[in-house]
Amino acid sequence: MATIRGRSRTLWSSFSKIADFLRIAREVVPGIIRTKPVTVPIRFLVGPDCGRACQLVAHLAQSQGYDLIGGFDDASGDEWGSIRLPHSGIIARFPTASYGPYIFGPTTGPTLPPDYAKTLLAGMHQIGQAVTASHAWRTRALPDCAKLVASRSIVRQRVTECLPDPLPNAMGLMMSFNVEAVTAVRFLKTCPGLSIGSAIDVGYVGGSTVSVIGSAEAISRALQAPFQVQASWGCEPDLD
Repeated sequence: MATIRGRSRTLWSSFSKIADFLRIAREVVPGIIRTKPVTVPIRFLVGPDCGRACQLVAHLAQSQGYDLIGGFDDASGDEWGSIRLPHSGIIARFPTASYGPYIFGPTTGPTLPPDYAKTLLAGMHQIGQAVTASHAWRTRALPDCAKLVASRSIVRQRVTECLPDPLPNAMGLMMSFNVEAVTAVRFLKTCPGLSIGSAIDVGYVGGSTVSVIGSAEAISRALQAPFQVQASWGCEPDLD
């Protein structure tokens, strides 16, 4: 399959209908087909080079309730004055005041750091990569948990928080995955001796948490998931 750049002029000049939008999206991000609409929050990243047209869109977007992050200075002047030259009669117009900076989103000071937009954009790319990696597991084949080696030492290595010694025969844990709940549960269902409780998608990066109960051996198999997994035993409160 040929690689299609998201900013391809040829690509974006070829659409005219809604079906074309869907086709283009699937060509840019192949392998993801949604059976139902997904609500995606709209966010605007505003940088220091935001000109008059950009500023107009930013203020309109803010009035519509969209999330805006970043800032800009309005150097072009918000209020205009004029003067009539006495001999030629020419009227000259010029900006008399400039307001700003306009800052959107969470900030801790009156100005944004110089690399704020760059850092924020890098974070957005990291989120996009995490979501893409999570969605890729939707159609991948998963290992059979029952065929994995059961070892209590794996529980000791990967669940270090307040574990009793010796390990109990049955344990209840909260497991966190970097994949969607449906994918995590699809793997956990192949673990013999493991009961699955709640399974919840968490955040916007494609992660999930699943509560499980099972023997130490079953837990040890579940901890060998092919994707990232963390488990928490939970500590008793310190009343001293």
